[in-house]
Amino acid sequence: MVGVLPSERLTFPSADPLGVPLVAAEEFVPSYLVPHRQKVRTEDPVSGGAVHFFLDDGRFEPVDPGAALARVGGTPRKCFHDIGELTLADQIEALAFAGVTDGCERQRYCPAQPVTRGQMATFLARTFNQPPTDTDFFVDDEASSHEQGINRLARANTARRCSTTGFCPDDPVTRAQMAAFIPRALALPAVGVDAFTDDVGDIHEAAINALASADITSGCDPGDPERFCPHDTVTRAQMAAFLMRVIEAR
Repeated sequence: MVGVLPSERLTFPSADPLGVPLVAAEEFVPSYLVPHRQKVRTEDPVSGGAVHFFLDDGRFEPVDPGAALARVGGTPRKCFHDIGELTLADQIEALAFAGVTDGCERQRYCPAQPVTRGQMATFLARTFNQPPTDTDFFVDDEASSHEQGINRLARANTARRCSTTGFCPDDPVTRAQMAAFIPRALALPAVGVDAFTDDVGDIHEAAINALASADITSGCDPGDPERFCPHDTVTRAQMAAFLMRVIEAR
């Protein structure tokens, strides 16, 4: 099967041999493991948005993101045309291969674009292979394409509300908020070391310190390693760096 770029569509059967419906099946990036395999994500409740290899004989083989990344050999094929100058380019391509992150549009990743809370929930739910759930945890994500990821993360007690009943899926995620999500997902222990000077009194300070202790973050300013910039929004490039470190820390 010839490899195609993200967002280009392939023709899939309506269900796999086990009868799992493929609702809005999305073509993803080609496998770097076996040429005749193609990767797709099925967004139906049964699969929970899991990434699968789509085989020529119509079978689907689930893929674990961490295992997929561990098997990537050499430099991944370039799918995004707007990340060539980034030091994180290969990591972003590898995350796309593993089914963790998508582009923002055809052939583009938009590395400087801020990450929303909904997008972050989807990325983390995929990273940790969280199972699907029928429970609707929040009232403000009904129209969001990330609702399933949000609910999967909430079921794992990783996603928290932004108000009494809402998740605020379209709000940009700050570095402090992101720091709160990841330690919960990894079950990182509390630490007694204060890694940064600009997060004193922040409600997420303990989570930020746990991230630093696990070497998942080293701050926001190479010239001043004691700064975390907790109120800055997280860009898509920065999120890719965090996700790679999270996968390595698992």
